[in-house]
Amino acid sequence: MKTLTVLLFFILASPAISSELTKEELEKKAALINDLQNKVLMKGSTINDIDTLFSHYTDDFTYTHEVYGGTYTREHLYNNSIKYLKEGEY
Repeated sequence: MKTLTVLLFFILASPAISSELTKEELEKKAALINDLQNKVLMKGSTINDIDTLFSHYTDDFTYTHEVYGGTYTREHLYNNSIKYLKEGEY
């Protein structure tokens, strides 16, 4: 049986962006990103779904995994998302 490890991550707006958004706008943006992440992880998701999600990330976005300590660039996360989609993991 093949084991699927899914990396979930949450977008934290940069200080420049968060200072421009109200609390309510920031909460809506976080909810949108969460919905887009969930859509990507569902069976039947498409490359377009991945592109839509990643269109909300800045070019210099990185994710640091709190438990494993790894730091992942936007490009790395995008490429892995495409790879997992093509392998039928989502």
